[in-house]
Amino acid sequence: MLRNGLAAQGTREAVRKEIRQVIDACRGEKGKELRRNAQELKGKYEKAWGDDGEARRELKAFLERYA
Repeated sequence: MLRNGLAAQGTREAVRKEIRQVIDACRGEKGKELRRNAQELKGKYEKAWGDDGEARRELKAFLERYA
């Protein structure tokens, strides 16, 4: 049983139907939300790994200490 309460069917038709549902969802409001979240994460990663970003500073400190 899956998290959504349904049992896996395992047939080609069931897989085809599920893939179609995912593609359709990505084209609608759910897709907009996913793209918006991805853009937000992209900005955070760019900031963290920028020249003076926190992630870059922490990695540099780690390497200076243990390398």
